[in-house]
Amino acid sequence: MSYGDGGTDYAGARRSGWTGDQLSLNQWNHVVAIIRGATDMFIYINGVDKLAAYGGTGGTMVHSAQPAVLGKAHSGYFSGNLDDVRIYDRALTEEEIQELYHEGGWGD
Repeated sequence: MSYGDGGTDYAGARRSGWTGDQLSLNQWNHVVAIIRGATDMFIYINGVDKLAAYGGTGGTMVHSAQPAVLGKAHSGYFSGNLDDVRIYDRALTEEEIQELYHEGGWGD
């Protein structure tokens, strides 16, 4: 996951958090990404916190008139389907993440 600081579209204008885990192919994965700050990010995959590292030198997150981009990575665009995308104006709690994970029968 990444966010921009309002600069140009290059790595130096972004901050990122990532995991080395691979998503399972040909099955749905439940992913929650939380960004509170440059080194305060969380990635939950199927209900488990998987954040491994931070990168980038961008500054504070900036909201701009540009549309958000989902499913784009350094190596190109995500090839698959996204469903039930939600964007919140606050960080979810661990309990809320677990509720979302179990809401659709994910963790059952």
